[in-house]
Amino acid sequence: MRKFAVLNFFMLVFCLLSINHNSFAVSGGPSGENVTVKPGEVYQGKVYSNNTGKEPVIVMVKQTDLIKTESGGTSYSDTALPKGLLQWTKFDTKQEATLNPSERVDFNYTITIPNDAAPGTYTGGFLLTEKSLEAANAESAGANVAVSAQILSQLYLTVEGDYTEKLTLQKFEANKNEFLKGNIVFDIDIKNEGDVLETPRGTITIYDDKNNQIKGIFPILQEFDNQEVVIERKDEIPVNPNLSLVILPQSTKIIQAPWTHRNVDTGKYTAKMVLFYGDKNEKLESQSNFELVDNFVISTLTPESYFNAGLPVKFSTKLQNIGTLPATPTGYFAINNVFGAQKYRQDFIDKQLYMPGGEEKQLTNLIWDQGFALGTYNAVISLNVNGKTYSSSVMFWVINWWQILIVVILVLTIVFLLYKGIKGYIKMKKKLSKLKE
Repeated sequence: MRKFAVLNFFMLVFCLLSINHNSFAVSGGPSGENVTVKPGEVYQGKVYSNNTGKEPVIVMVKQTDLIKTESGGTSYSDTALPKGLLQWTKFDTKQEATLNPSERVDFNYTITIPNDAAPGTYTGGFLLTEKSLEAANAESAGANVAVSAQILSQLYLTVEGDYTEKLTLQKFEANKNEFLKGNIVFDIDIKNEGDVLETPRGTITIYDDKNNQIKGIFPILQEFDNQEVVIERKDEIPVNPNLSLVILPQSTKIIQAPWTHRNVDTGKYTAKMVLFYGDKNEKLESQSNFELVDNFVISTLTPESYFNAGLPVKFSTKLQNIGTLPATPTGYFAINNVFGAQKYRQDFIDKQLYMPGGEEKQLTNLIWDQGFALGTYNAVISLNVNGKTYSSSVMFWVINWWQILIVVILVLTIVFLLYKGIKGYIKMKKKLSKLKE
């Protein structure tokens, strides 16, 4: 049996409205305390609200039961649900009040737990509604005035007794979408098949393909002079370290645990997870295999045109690191003539092309502006990423307008000479034929 149950209020506060071009604001919260609740007990609490705006407002609070949707969201029910608190709660004071600027109001309520209340966790919520006095007057005159409401707090109340605690692990694996972005985030899909709210907590350890544990994988950061500094490294990745994620009875939740990987090589790894929950520290264990790769791509190297009438010639390409580790490509961009002789070379300095996982970089500063000669050339970009070579190349022409003119004149001259030669040959052949006659 639990030593104590938790009455846990999660504030999702602040309700902002704009009516008739005037802005009003309300904030609020619960008292938020940890209590032990037994069948037959009475708990008294309150929800408070502050007017943080500059105009008077009317504030109303309404209690509902909570419904957890399949997608993990929350909806609200005005009808009492079997595991809701609406059936046991009454407000001791009015649920509506007019607040002047900087004024506060407390809405007091009482929860009476029946003697035959079934052990387990019950849930409830409070909706805070606000409208201006101007809107209220318009409403009383028959106008249809819209108001806005947000959940102010969620209330989880556990009744002691002989209840069942059971979590089942549906899935433990690396998130594929995050993996493509270069991030390692583990998705832990857990279903609560018990009667009470559970707050699982635990760790994930990482092992290489030889089953050696990778040490110092989780950095502890602290801010100094507005910069985060690693002050310590843990050997485990924490799961739900702040106990902020809870799983309601008969619901499923995906808990995410990120691994900020640093100084890790490519290769195959195994993640081993251990989670604990409940009064008896029940254990959930699982493991998942994944691989860190250099998924690097150089898209087609493209000149501004394949026929260039002069220098400079500009090229562009896109680099994509769709792997799971940062990459620091090193290499060069070069221009070679048709015989393979290098006419130009631009080397990339170390870390000039540094790219975190999942990033892409557009290179548009690839320019050949040295030398000038008519001919066909081959442009190539070659990069080395962790010992692997990636390259892309393209053929193009370089020629000047006066060179084009010379070529045209030369071609016309050759054509003319050929024409004259053929014509002379024909005349000569005719003369020879007449002489033979």
